[in-house]
Amino acid sequence: KGDFSTHFGKVKMDGTDTYSYEYPEDEYYGYTRTYTQKGSADVRQYTYLFGPEFSYRGNKTFRPFAQALFGFTQVDVRKLNVVGTETYEYSDDSTTYIDDRWTTKGSLKINAFAMAFGGGVDINVNDKVSLRLPQIDYIRPTFRAVKLDVTETYENFNSDNTVYYRNTYTYLDKFPANLFRNVRVSGGVVFKF
Repeated sequence: KGDFSTHFGKVKMDGTDTYSYEYPEDEYYGYTRTYTQKGSADVRQYTYLFGPEFSYRGNKTFRPFAQALFGFTQVDVRKLNVVGTETYEYSDDSTTYIDDRWTTKGSLKINAFAMAFGGGVDINVNDKVSLRLPQIDYIRPTFRAVKLDVTETYENFNSDNTVYYRNTYTYLDKFPANLFRNVRVSGGVVFKF
């Protein structure tokens, strides 16, 4: 059996975390630090799997099957664009001060060996068409290395919100990646020739 799939979508990476501190003797009264991040990336995953499928054909209406597939997968992250800001303020001061700001742009690509184990049931409508009840597969890609092409600009600010210093870093490298596991649920129509 051959199993080819493509998944794609735009992933938002927006978020905000706020921390408040009270210093001894109210030296910095009502100190609040806020981390804000906004951005997105276009993510695509391609999976190519091959292997045996085992099925029971003793029933004319139902055909249960199980499969063990092996191949590879690729995750391609394009148009990565994230802007993060770290600000702070005091409750007795209406001014919001910018402490740090960073911008990350670029892309990354991951290739990996992949395995899928699962099964499902086909309901025969006639000799040529079957309905596939949700097929469930446990997919295990083993990502070993990430190819990175990312530029990050980091800025630090003075108390009057002017730039104190700015650095730009370019990452063109490969580095180890973690192991990801997924469960895939699918269904549809099966045409038999």
